[in-house]
Amino acid sequence: MMKYFIYKLKFLTPVRFGTCNAGAELAQGKMACTADTLFSALCQEWIAVFGQKGFDELIAAVQGNQIFLSDMFPWCGLELYLPKPAMPPSVRRNTDVEGLKDRKALKKLVYIPVSRFADYIKFLHNGGDLPWLEEIVEPGYEQLLYRANIAREQDTVPYPVMVYRFKENSGLYFILRSTEYWRERFDIVVESLGLTGIGGKRSSGLGKFELAEESFETGLYDSDIMLEKMLLEDANLYMLLSVLSPGQEELGIAKQANSYYNLVKRTGYVASPDYADTWLKKKPVVMFGAGSCFPEKIRGRVLDVSDCGGHPVYRYGKGMYVGVKV
Repeated sequence: MMKYFIYKLKFLTPVRFGTCNAGAELAQGKMACTADTLFSALCQEWIAVFGQKGFDELIAAVQGNQIFLSDMFPWCGLELYLPKPAMPPSVRRNTDVEGLKDRKALKKLVYIPVSRFADYIKFLHNGGDLPWLEEIVEPGYEQLLYRANIAREQDTVPYPVMVYRFKENSGLYFILRSTEYWRERFDIVVESLGLTGIGGKRSSGLGKFELAEESFETGLYDSDIMLEKMLLEDANLYMLLSVLSPGQEELGIAKQANSYYNLVKRTGYVASPDYADTWLKKKPVVMFGAGSCFPEKIRGRVLDVSDCGGHPVYRYGKGMYVGVKV
């Protein structure tokens, strides 16, 4: 039986997640990572723990719709956060944004507390103020670290690296939809990944974490009770909680008039030593981002983004959703 499980990560060191933007990439960063980045990290650790046979079983289970992952989102205390829905101005037609005292804060709003999500949807229709904006607690802060690029017979060149440092009693969480069988294996791999680290610059000690508590089924606290209801809810819109790569036959759903979405370009390098003698880039792909809303759930797919390497490279692009009544 498929269930939803929550993994709350508490970071022991700063963590670095890149932005995929051109330019000064190391000097830019973000708080959390997408499901495809999480899946790639889990795959590398899965091979180390369970070997190639165990990894092949994992890929088969994901492609067979036995495993679904969300992006990683922040948590603070007992509150879980969700991405802001990608609603266009036509949905907010009655919203007097100019009259908001907190309009600058609203523009910067990226994540919404689960306990306030219904209030936010009402605000999109009715307008008015969002007095609870001041209740939102930042889970941490950005920090620039400086590293040295040391080359032979050349001067040491320092360069900045943007990282995110989480405060006490806060971190990131992700949702797994699967069975108890796979949940037990995820527990092992996630605990092992915490020692290895997630994100960039792991060789510098970044991205190490532990589970804030053991993985648990939704319905344990007030916040995830509300989240569970949304995950199971039948609604007229479904908000995406993961990056998504639809199949060709599914693109028609996204073209419907009541679909609202954002697009993200995903790229990066292959870290596997068995792939090539040097680091090679993955094939770039454009995906729907978390917060996108569709009238139907789009299943999505797993892509092979290898390019002239020694083995397939999988990019996760399956959908996980919460129901949104508008």
